[in-house]
Amino acid sequence: MVGADDPVVPVDDARGWLAHSTRPGELLTFDGGHFYLDTRLPSVAEAVRTLLGQPTTV
Repeated sequence: MVGADDPVVPVDDARGWLAHSTRPGELLTFDGGHFYLDTRLPSVAEAVRTLLGQPTTV
């Protein structure tokens, strides 16, 4: 997960971490910068629940 406009960890740098795993993965990009989580918590939580196979409503 990465903020689309993160000046600290650009999207391409974050994507590079996928090469360090023997398991498949995907990079999720959210609107915002380095602290995208501050304004995108519901979207991030939904993405995590989806990846874990959990219901999207609580």
